[in-house]
Amino acid sequence: MVVVGGGLAGLAAATVAARAGCKVVVLEARSGPGGRARTAARGGYLLNEGAHALYRGGEAMPILRQLGVEPDGGIPPTKGTMGIRDGRLGLLPVGASSLMLTDLLGARGKLRLGKVLATLPRTDPSGLGSESIGAWAARELPEPDARAVLMAVVRLTTYSNDPLHLSADAALLQVQRAAADGVLYLHGGWQTLVEGLRASADAAGVTLRTNSKVERLAAVPHGVRIAVDGGHLVAGAVVVAAGGPAGLLGLLDDPGEEVRTWAAAARPSRAACLDVGLREPWGEGPRFAIGIDTSLYVSDVTRAARLTAEGSALASVMRYLDPEEVTEPEADRQELERGLDLLRPGWREIADDVVFRPRLVAATDVPKAETGGLRGRPGPDVPGAERVYVAGDWVGAHGLLADAALASAQVAGERAAHERRGAMMAT
Repeated sequence: MVVVGGGLAGLAAATVAARAGCKVVVLEARSGPGGRARTAARGGYLLNEGAHALYRGGEAMPILRQLGVEPDGGIPPTKGTMGIRDGRLGLLPVGASSLMLTDLLGARGKLRLGKVLATLPRTDPSGLGSESIGAWAARELPEPDARAVLMAVVRLTTYSNDPLHLSADAALLQVQRAAADGVLYLHGGWQTLVEGLRASADAAGVTLRTNSKVERLAAVPHGVRIAVDGGHLVAGAVVVAAGGPAGLLGLLDDPGEEVRTWAAAARPSRAACLDVGLREPWGEGPRFAIGIDTSLYVSDVTRAARLTAEGSALASVMRYLDPEEVTEPEADRQELERGLDLLRPGWREIADDVVFRPRLVAATDVPKAETGGLRGRPGPDVPGAERVYVAGDWVGAHGLLADAALASAQVAGERAAHERRGAMMAT
């Protein structure tokens, strides 16, 4: 069996299949595993590829533990969280007291938002897959200021700024999980998950081949032919865990119409990101804020995770990009810097390292209302491609982001292992 891609999903799928008795080879195009979960060490600062959070109540946590990985991190506090509106800071209403005290919305908006926040934990979002979160919010929160606050929280929790397409079931479930169980900022960065999964894969007998770019997958009797590095392999089953819908389309020798539709309809979530290493502590000011009338996220990530040396801090600033909006990277960078100015004035004087990434991919596709939300997502089976399965943050009926990646990896690994055993018996 072969797994294409050595990110979280690929390593997890490989380990699941190897534990089921398969001989597994992971083909990773880059020089090392990890994909978008890799962490770079730069001058004493550990930089993830954009802001990352692991949902404590999601699918990923139990799957990681089953695979022998125990995430280690801190829970970022919500007290004192700020909102950004009209270029100024105000208390973000995340509970009863902050709702009363905030000046980010008026009396009617407070009343309406309070009712929604009170009932949201008891709301079952599973029947809302065919409605966008934008449509749901417009119906439940007709007051624009209250609706803007909720949509800011949706952007924060889903990493998506696509309210007219993102399904309400996925968005509300993510907000519920954040409110109920919180998230972890991982000590040492997300590379710790990569290293843990790599160790589990090694222990299960998985072979990892780096710098191995897969070019094509084609069906052969009782298996799949994989073109890689100018040669080819033949496997009883393949899990594609890299590249999203477009990547899958580019690999298949004869993609069916359904796969073409997956790729054409994909709506990736992207963000502009600014990471700033500060050689002094953050100080006494606010350490976390999200935009209400702008799609900003500003955080001192060291308030919960050990990512720097003692006495320093690491700021992560993001702008969740609207898929329909065309922006200039320099304009995005200026907005990110203005956001950091609000929370940490004078940061330029103590900045050791500044890294700007204008177009980070947060998710390769989101659950869409027009395709039925979470239940309408693809995979792990690939129509028209026998013995080929997919895993990733765009696959399966469970969760978003890393939760979706690991949940789909578990299922794809199990299915591929079963298929591989069937192919061995057939031959």
